[in-house]
Amino acid sequence: MGDKKDYERRLEAAARWHTALQDPDVSLETWDAFDAWESDSVNASAFQDVQSALSLVDRSLQQGARTFGRPNLSNQATGPRPGKAKRLVTWAVAALAAILALPTAIIILPLFRADAPVDTYQTALGEQRSIDLPDGTVMTLNTRTSAEVRYSKSRRIVMLQSGEALFEVTRDGRPFIVKTRVSQTEALGTEFDVFAEGDVTRVTLLEGSVSVDAFASEEKRRGLFQAPRKPIGTHVLVPGEQLLMGGSTDVSVRAVDPVAASSWRSGILQFDDALLGDVVAELNRYSETRLILADPALANERLSGAFPAGAQEAFAANLQYILPVRTERSGQEILLLPDPEPRH
Repeated sequence: MGDKKDYERRLEAAARWHTALQDPDVSLETWDAFDAWESDSVNASAFQDVQSALSLVDRSLQQGARTFGRPNLSNQATGPRPGKAKRLVTWAVAALAAILALPTAIIILPLFRADAPVDTYQTALGEQRSIDLPDGTVMTLNTRTSAEVRYSKSRRIVMLQSGEALFEVTRDGRPFIVKTRVSQTEALGTEFDVFAEGDVTRVTLLEGSVSVDAFASEEKRRGLFQAPRKPIGTHVLVPGEQLLMGGSTDVSVRAVDPVAASSWRSGILQFDDALLGDVVAELNRYSETRLILADPALANERLSGAFPAGAQEAFAANLQYILPVRTERSGQEILLLPDPEPRH
């Protein structure tokens, strides 16, 4: 009997740990405390039981969502029969609590607590937009960018879904956090730029100081209950440094020109001894007309210069006088082909 009661207490602790580790602001100190707790093999087993049960509930919720005519309960888009959907969540969590012999409130209360409202901002192809956030921070969105902003009494969080945004952060005592799929950047009063595309993230510090937590890339998960992820490393940047994550556990930091890195706000893209493949990829973010490297070897050519964003034809025309390339137009594409005799 004593062993059963002990394991029930460990299950309750495991459920509380799981909830704590879902916090977007979870600290490395909390992770260290959890690691110490989980080093006990019985505690580790209890935590695994909680995660397995939560995964089972997630699958049940997804099945129920289809039954109620909603594609996915994790989506924020509204759908029919929200009352039934919420009752389904309550039933599933209650079933989980029964499986684990835990009080239902331990798991269900964090799900239905009042969260800060979410504001969503987006830009179209070639569009740039500056937004004055409630605290005085200015968020400037680059082309094809989507971001969610959530402010509460204790923290300011921006979820950069895709694209690029530059932040001029106002100090007000609350941490300012920008999250991507594989990173979390925290600042108090500073100016920095974040780019996100899939598992690729780039953080550039222009002024002040930021701390960047990097996470291992993984497939996007769905569901209410997600296994917590621990940062694989924390990097503190100084002005003129850029952190790069490229879809793996590898993280690199390099020196950049802060002025060039933020020049896109004025419609100019600056490059210094950049690979042509990278230049083309960046220019293609701003226009429906695509630059195509017809020969992969051209991607390794080096290029320096400042070019107007979205002016694909002008770029291609000038490129013929800089590198050994010639161009051909094909519909919405401009082909860049090798030319052994560049123009002068």
